[in-house]
Amino acid sequence: MTCGLDRAVAVAAVVTALVTLAAATAGAHPLAPSSLHIDEQAPGVATVRLETPDGARLTPVWPVDCAARPHAAEVSDGVRIERFDLACGGRSLAGATFGLDGLADRDTIALVRARLAAGGVVREVLGPSRPRVTLPASTPWPRVFVDHLRLGFAHLLAGLDHVLFVLGLLLVVPGLRERVLVLTAFTAGHSATLVLAALGVVAVPSAPVEILIALTLVAVAMRALDPPRRAAPAGRAAWLLAVGFGAIHGLGFAGALAGAGLGGADLALALAAFNVGIELGQLVLVVSFVALAAIASRLATSVTLAAAPALRAVVAHVIGGLATMWFLERTWSALS
Repeated sequence: MTCGLDRAVAVAAVVTALVTLAAATAGAHPLAPSSLHIDEQAPGVATVRLETPDGARLTPVWPVDCAARPHAAEVSDGVRIERFDLACGGRSLAGATFGLDGLADRDTIALVRARLAAGGVVREVLGPSRPRVTLPASTPWPRVFVDHLRLGFAHLLAGLDHVLFVLGLLLVVPGLRERVLVLTAFTAGHSATLVLAALGVVAVPSAPVEILIALTLVAVAMRALDPPRRAAPAGRAAWLLAVGFGAIHGLGFAGALAGAGLGGADLALALAAFNVGIELGQLVLVVSFVALAAIASRLATSVTLAAAPALRAVVAHVIGGLATMWFLERTWSALS
């Protein structure tokens, strides 16, 4: 029974991989958020800082009757920083409309944080379907929580490398109990480094992190192609490996909060919501995979189940091939 179920898992892995790889053209990390910081010193007088991935070229849209004086742009660690002095004729920015053009072209989002002269703090998220925002007097915390939860959920499911890593873990670890334990270890690892990185305790440049994430995928693919190791129960070594790899992926997750300008209670709330969003995305992925495995175990013919080892090898080669491509691309980009 267990053998048949594990073979069905291999069949389901192929289906899951095909659905997942349909999004491969979007790249491994389509979600690279920008940030727009607005600091109003007096009614209608503000400084603005726009941070975008270098090359994104997003264009700010200012409120009507506001004049913006730009400063020289800077580029640091792959991030382009543009600063502006904003004058709006002495009228408060509460009720003013800001926006960014170009979000739909890159299929990305931007985190907006505005500190108003009256004392209110506004936190919003712009995206392709919502490129403009009218600043309220302040943003209630439930709205902040929901926005960052959505951000974490989208980052997990939109990051093809993270999705394939979770799929690979499910593929190479036998047995339900072992899979649950290994996924829990992976979650613990990425949760810990996400918090440490977002708090500034750990600071690692994004380029080596992305290279290491690609290497974790290569390692999972190699294990899936090693029948003796794959058939062995997941012991302490496998759990420690999952914690370590999770820690690396957590640094990648933290990149989605980089430059958000959060601090204090804002940061704690955003971290909690973002991590919950990541876990919900991972849960959706795992439940979908398990459901496909259950369906496969009922519908697959003996011929299909007999072909499961070959199907598993195909998935492993696809994961390994994509990971190798990402490793080479990211290494070349870092070196150049």
